[in-house]
Formats: sequence, structure tokens, C-alpha cells
Amino acid sequence: RLQLLSKFPQVVHITGHAHGSLCNEQNIHQGAFTSVSAGCLTYFSEPYTGAPHIETGQNRSVLVLELYREHAVFRRYSIDTGAEIGADEPWTITWPYDPKKPFYSRENMRSRHTPAEFPAGAALEVQTVEGTGPKFSSLGAKLRVDFPETGSRFTRHYRVEAFRTDAAGTRTRILQHDIRGEFWKDPARRRGRGFAMIDAAHFTPDEPIELTVTPCDFWGGEGHPLAWRGKAPRNAFKLVGRGEVDPSSHKLPVLPPETNGKGVKVVVDLELDQQEGRPPVEVGVKPCDFWWALRVTTPPGRSRLTYVFNIDKAVEGKRYEFSYKGGEKPWTVRYSNLRIYC
Repeated sequence: RLQLLSKFPQVVHITGHAHGSLCNEQNIHQGAFTSVSAGCLTYFSEPYTGAPHIETGQNRSVLVLELYREHAVFRRYSIDTGAEIGADEPWTITWPYDPKKPFYSRENMRSRHTPAEFPAGAALEVQTVEGTGPKFSSLGAKLRVDFPETGSRFTRHYRVEAFRTDAAGTRTRILQHDIRGEFWKDPARRRGRGFAMIDAAHFTPDEPIELTVTPCDFWGGEGHPLAWRGKAPRNAFKLVGRGEVDPSSHKLPVLPPETNGKGVKVVVDLELDQQEGRPPVEVGVKPCDFWWALRVTTPPGRSRLTYVFNIDKAVEGKRYEFSYKGGEKPWTVRYSNLRIYC
């Protein structure tokens, strides 16, 4: 379809049922032709790096097309308030369209918008909390990271990262978890603050760590980060095993007998090697004879991070494996420092 439409630069391709929020400025794009996503009335879903599941939310907005002889205007409206979304910049396509000058390309939009910044004097608030709840994944020590929102409708997400620095002064990124911004909400419904929960199993107890939060817009622009330095919390879970992951089958070693019927944390350093600019890959842990997996989304391109997977109830004698979905092959994966907590 892409190859076919690329032969007709004057085409405006309108898609539906894509579950994308109309508040997302990535829903219009120009390259060889123009593409507009009309979203979906029920909900939207978008992958965010490090998220344990796909973020969802209500898409309470509609798209109205105004068609003229030499241009088209797409206007977006909130169902709840009737207010126009982005009234100062309605999506406008003029004809004839020159694919050499794509107004709504990622590069052009990035050059036209200055990334939003945190408010003056803003700071991260970090505290250790003990998780509660019926699921094993909710339990254990976690770092809660609170931060103010930028207030900009162009901030897509906030990139939360954790770093450690060794004795030689080498700084290594441990974790990336992108937190969705409030761009999809009506202004009156925005809380103005966001937060991230980081499992303490990512860290060695009491090791010095640095946390940063960076506002990121729809086109790859970034504001200045907020930073916090302190010590990692202690984890109440017991280390019951280490081992190697089979690089060909991606199978974990058999879990220790003491994990049977209990919740288990699988922690691994995972290096994904693929070309820069390639889409993200979903990685998860699942029983070898079962399709379902606990998945998180990796950053696009090449990355090396620590991942924590929670198995709510381990089964004696059952083999578990890492599974993958998405991305664009070829890519390779390497495992190291596998730890099992119970």
C-alpha cells in the first residue's frame, strides 16, 4: 500500500480504527504523500518504552474535515467541552503538494517547535515505598518518582532513566521507563503531575544511583532533565538463584524448588543489538508451552538495560523462556547477570 500511494503525492490518506488519540500530533504525517489518522472513539493505545503494558485511555474527540478547492483543513474537537484542539494550528494541507517540502514531516515539525521545559525551580520527589496489593508484581520495595508536568500539549512522554557509576567513574544506564504525558486530556482534567514506580530489584541494595526525568515531544525534541542522586533501597526478596540463559532457545534454567507456587522476580541484563532507528521490540517472560507473556517495550535501536519480570505464581518443573514480538529483524540479543528472587 505504501509503495502504491507513494506514486500519488496529491493523495490524502485517511485511516480509521487506529486507536490513536487525536491530540497526538503524530497523527498527521507528510512524506511521499499525506496521511491522517482519524483515531477511534473508544480508546487509544500506544507503546511506551519500559512500560509493563500498553498504555490506554479514552479518546473523547472527533475530527472534522473542511474541504476547499486548493486546500483541506482537519479540525479536532473535544466531545466533552466542544473546544477545538490545537485551534491555533489546525492541520492544513494545500494543493498542489510538493513531497520535497513536507510541512508535516518529523524533521520540519521538530525544527518549528521548541521542546517544552519543566517549570522554574522544579525538582524530583523520590521516596521508597513498600508495594501492596493482591498481585505479586505489586509487592516489594519500589522507588516512587514524582515530577511536575510541563503543561504543554506537545509533550508526548517523560523519559525516566536510572544510572549507576562504578569506581572508575563509568556511568551506565540501568533503566528507561517512558511515562505518558497528559496531552490526551482536556486541560481542565490534567493533574499537572506525573510519577513513575521503579522496582528495587533493578539495583544492588544501597548502591549510589542517579535518576533523571526528561520531557520529550512528539518529534524527538527534548527539554532539560531533572535529576536526583541517592542510594538504592533494600529489597525484602531473597536471591534464590543465578544462571545462564540459553542464547539459541532463550530458555531460562529450571527455577529452584523453593519458588514453586510462589511469586518470582526474574531480573536480567539484556542487550538488544539492532540498527539505529529501527522500531522497538517487546520482550517478555512466559512458560515454554504458553502463548501469553509478561511484556515490556525496549527502546528503538540498540540498547542495554536491566529488566525485571514478575511471575505471580511459579510452577515446579516448568521451563520459562524469553519471548519477543515486533521490531524489524535482523537483530540479536545477549543476556547476562540473570538473577532469580523469591
